[in-house]
Amino acid sequence: MKIARISELKNLGVFRDFKWPSDLPHFARYNVVYGWNGTGKTTLSNILLSLQMKKRPGTAHIKIDVDGKTIREDQFETEDVPLRVFNREFIDENIFTTSGEVAPIFVLGEENVERQKLVEQYKVCLVHWQSKLGTAALLKTNAVNELEQYCTTQAASIKRELMGEYINYDKRGFKETIKELFEAPDIEQYKLNDVEKESLRIQLVATEKPNITKIVYTFQDGTKLNNDISRILKLIVTTAVIESLRDDPDLSSWIKEGLEKHQQRKTSTCLFCGMLVPEERIAELNAHFNDEYNKFIRDINEMTRTVQALSNSIDGIECPDKAKFYNHLANEYETSLNGFLEELKQVQSELKQYEQALERKKEVPFESLEVELPTIVANADKLNAVNEVITKHNSESEEFSENIVEARKRLEKTIVADCIDEYNEKQLKVETTTDRANKIQGYVTGLKDKIAELERDIVHHREPAEELNSDLCSYLGHGEIALETKDTGYRITRNGVVAKGLSEGEKTAIALLYFLKSLKDRSFDLDNGIVMLDDPVSSLDSNCLYCAFGFIKDRTEGAGQLIILTHNFSFFDQVRNWFRNLRGRDKKEHRYYMLDCRLVDGERCSQIKELDPLLKQYNSEYHYIFKQVHDTANDDSDRSLEQCYMMPNVARRLLETFLAFRYPGLSGGLWSIMQQVEYDNTKKTRIMRFLDTHSHSRVVGEREHDASILGETKAILKDLLDLMKTIDEGHFTSMVSLLVNEEAEGE
Repeated sequence: MKIARISELKNLGVFRDFKWPSDLPHFARYNVVYGWNGTGKTTLSNILLSLQMKKRPGTAHIKIDVDGKTIREDQFETEDVPLRVFNREFIDENIFTTSGEVAPIFVLGEENVERQKLVEQYKVCLVHWQSKLGTAALLKTNAVNELEQYCTTQAASIKRELMGEYINYDKRGFKETIKELFEAPDIEQYKLNDVEKESLRIQLVATEKPNITKIVYTFQDGTKLNNDISRILKLIVTTAVIESLRDDPDLSSWIKEGLEKHQQRKTSTCLFCGMLVPEERIAELNAHFNDEYNKFIRDINEMTRTVQALSNSIDGIECPDKAKFYNHLANEYETSLNGFLEELKQVQSELKQYEQALERKKEVPFESLEVELPTIVANADKLNAVNEVITKHNSESEEFSENIVEARKRLEKTIVADCIDEYNEKQLKVETTTDRANKIQGYVTGLKDKIAELERDIVHHREPAEELNSDLCSYLGHGEIALETKDTGYRITRNGVVAKGLSEGEKTAIALLYFLKSLKDRSFDLDNGIVMLDDPVSSLDSNCLYCAFGFIKDRTEGAGQLIILTHNFSFFDQVRNWFRNLRGRDKKEHRYYMLDCRLVDGERCSQIKELDPLLKQYNSEYHYIFKQVHDTANDDSDRSLEQCYMMPNVARRLLETFLAFRYPGLSGGLWSIMQQVEYDNTKKTRIMRFLDTHSHSRVVGEREHDASILGETKAILKDLLDLMKTIDEGHFTSMVSLLVNEEAEGE
């Protein structure tokens, strides 16, 4: 089985909308994908790991073509693809787990062939009984569902008929009543005849009157209100009275309003006739309408509002409708309510007299007003009579509800009692099918136990552990780190003690060798399987890298399909040379790809492409990054900022590599070395500002950019190429010649 291509990737990491190009060759048996960090290698490996683990990879849209069949992301859980993926997630979940134990690798020993034959016989028998178990489990499920549906149906019927507090009644309530009846001494006592049932139903449909809210009203202290108003009426305002205004209230009110307008507008010109108002007249009017007069008017207005509020509060009283009362209480309520309303009407009439007296007093503020006012009597007896009728109604409603509740309970029990026989029949069916399913499950469990016991005798993971320890010793150059066998797998030790503080190199070595050894596990057919390795030499120094490559080549060469992802050019070079020297039918069964990550609409987007010819042809990444810098610097078109996004990192790699072999004796950081290079200081400063602002020495394509500086990309890259040419013209000319030859071959 082989993966032909990953035809679509959408909304998955940096693969925002990838489609396999029509001119891009399909995967062969041997494949290598080269890409810098951040270009999507781990995303690709996690996709295949999800397919291996039968897990749906989130909400991404994925299509993978495998042996002529397209597998979508929603089919990952059901497809059987023989896959083994090595990446960071595999390491975290299978090697350095929280339990500190590693899953075992099982290898079948030759001395256990007879036991294996017996295991196979048991497995055939197990399949038979598992089939029986499936049928029995289905019958049990059907019986349980039938009983549950019966309970649900009966509960719904009871709910529809009884309503009220049975509005949330369901099968749980039905089952509880069934249980209650089973525990009763005699179920027959709950069964009623048709006449008794109908009597209960009639009681249920009787009209129940809801409770009525009592009338709330507080009578005012009439004596105090009368005294307060009488006091105001007898007040005499002391002021310099203008006789004509005192005797003419309408004129007084008109002039007072005009005086206030003149004061507000600060004018001495008459607003009516336009003539100048003498200052003596203004003073005379102010003396007439002094503070005492104004306070008097305010007090009258305030008292008037109080009286009006009391009258309005009576209008706001809500009295229940007569129709809401039970028939026998309706007339009593109406009589008491009329008495109460008459009382309120009398109060409003007296309040009206108060209000009229206050209005009259406003007209004669300079004399005492003698008016005989009625005293409002605070009598709540008639209101209490109304509320007593409401209390009677509510009491009857509460008793009515209790009777209805009791009727519902009796009717529920008689309905459930009529269902007992049919319920027992269905319950017996559940018990019968459950007993049969449990009996067959016992056969299945017994067979599984026998098979497991035989397999414990057959399979050994001690031998793989010993082989892993031998590999580790060869790989690391010492035998301190080892895998110790346990019942549940392996335990990593250092000098016989559980290992702690493993270095990244040691972790990588253990994980890689374990993965390669697991390819021989009896659960995986390497000859027909697919193997993917994602950066298998990460965190390794150069010495271990070649050792790791040797193990990878030896253990994966026989795989049905091999896909290697890497950002390490030295490792890529080893893999490339291996593929070039394949023989026989595999001579042309190898492909080279690269991951290209660019900015599109402000977001990083990756594409799978055919490997650049310079990376394929030469044994150094240096040729490839030189080409990228040279092409960008000499591109006549207007490159967008998005196209320039990666160039500061590429330029830094090129400059660091060039200076390293051109000045091997210089030490320190890049800026320190550049200070010692003989070249135009202004241009050197511009180059270093460009690199320091936008590049990251370890990771390509992960830093934000400043448009003002990034816009100078082509000019600065030309300065960088000129620096290289100035320092070593022969080398520079040779590199340009390679690019020219490549373009000529491409044409």
